[in-house]
Amino acid sequence: MLLLAVPVVLVLLVGGILGGRVLLADPAFGDLRQRGTVEDSSWPRGSRAVPARLGADTLQWETQDGGEISVRVDRAERVHDEAADFVRGWEGVPLCTEMFIVELTAAYEGAGSFEPASQLEIQRMAEPAEVHTAADGLDILAEPLLDPEVRLEDGDSVTGTVYFRGEVNQDWSGHLVIGTDEGRPLHVSPALPAPPMASGCTGS
Repeated sequence: MLLLAVPVVLVLLVGGILGGRVLLADPAFGDLRQRGTVEDSSWPRGSRAVPARLGADTLQWETQDGGEISVRVDRAERVHDEAADFVRGWEGVPLCTEMFIVELTAAYEGAGSFEPASQLEIQRMAEPAEVHTAADGLDILAEPLLDPEVRLEDGDSVTGTVYFRGEVNQDWSGHLVIGTDEGRPLHVSPALPAPPMASGCTGS
């Protein structure tokens, strides 16, 4: 019986270690900032277990100024070249590079103001336990969301993009994790389709 129990113990131990790594890597784990909510959701969404839905759910956080910032992830796409409508230029991007581009709409209501470039946090949680921060893409994207000149006040909204860079045909599974400088991050599932093979590249 003892010999049979040893493999089970090892599996539980390894599973516990990997699960702990994933949990600790989650930007939302242990975060004590203001809790965010998902607008008009009949089911608690925004956690790692039950993420918000791309294009359907709006994330919301109250601000210390007495306002509210709302963010919706409109779409997430992988692109291999400058043919995509939201890419302004591809100069300087290495051959066989793939970009995971995320389009978001941010809206602000109430007192005070909100500056996405310094106050919005956009990350991607790769599997099993890696976290990557979005690039602002000021030199590449046609409408970068994290433009330092963008400032939202009561009734203002803006739609723009950010990006993550990787190798062609990279596995982009994993949630987007979005928060603010005052608000705890929420998870969004991008639900990406399988990628096409880029011409001349074998992928990773």
